Amino acid sequence: MRGLRDTWATFWEREPFLSFSIFGGITFLLLSPYLGSNKETIVLDARTRESVIERRTNLEGRELTSDERDQAIADHLRDEMLVREAHRNGWHLENGRVRQRLVLAMRTALNEDVPEPSLAQLRAFFQATADRYRVAPSVSLAHVFFEAGSSHDPQQVLASLRDGRDFREMGDASRLGAQVVRVTETRLAGALGESFAANVFALAPGSWSGPLDSSLGRHYVRVETRHDGELPTFEVAEPHLRLDWDRTRRAEIYERKMERMREDYAVHVETR
Repeated sequence: MRGLRDTWATFWEREPFLSFSIFGGITFLLLSPYLGSNKETIVLDARTRESVIERRTNLEGRELTSDERDQAIADHLRDEMLVREAHRNGWHLENGRVRQRLVLAMRTALNEDVPEPSLAQLRAFFQATADRYRVAPSVSLAHVFFEAGSSHDPQQVLASLRDGRDFREMGDASRLGAQVVRVTETRLAGALGESFAANVFALAPGSWSGPLDSSLGRHYVRVETRHDGELPTFEVAEPHLRLDWDRTRRAEIYERKMERMREDYAVHVETR
């Protein structure tokens, strides 16, 4: 072995160019399988292969034949080629639908399960966000409605109502119904307009008033009860608290991950 090493060293000293050529040729031969093609290599490892077959088996609901297993692998490889070709063509940067699906996929990947809060944590969360759960003021009312263009005498309607006539037998059918319980101003405005809702909430309880106009027609209203806004007890709010706790903590985790991600990017926004 030592003699061979000495012979090679002597040859290297006498013929350095030829020696370098021989060494380079050997190196090229060894690496040629990896350097001889510009094709992108798709590697399907054993774990992925088994996963592909398992998913297709679950989809079919039975064991696959040999041909079906081969077809599942072929379909997976076609999908992989399509994904890479879409990436090569810049679809992830230019195609809005592709971008949106990638964004949704990344948001899902950044999502993280949140441990269940203790009662002490929930109570502290309730105290810190109490206004979020405060019930808005509302009214309960009786209501008679006449469609726009309907012929009726407002003074006669009011007189009949104030004389005790059954309001449920008067007027036209209404989306509100003849009686409404604990409706907030916001909800009433959504149904019949902000002006109508403001007028109703300005009424004193106990007597019939009207006509009050809305986009649908004319209304005669008796506010029966006013309900002050109130904060529910912890026990009543607890189901909502648990949902909001989970949503809030997930959002906080997501934002922390986004902040770390922003550190990898320099952002420049052109104004013109």
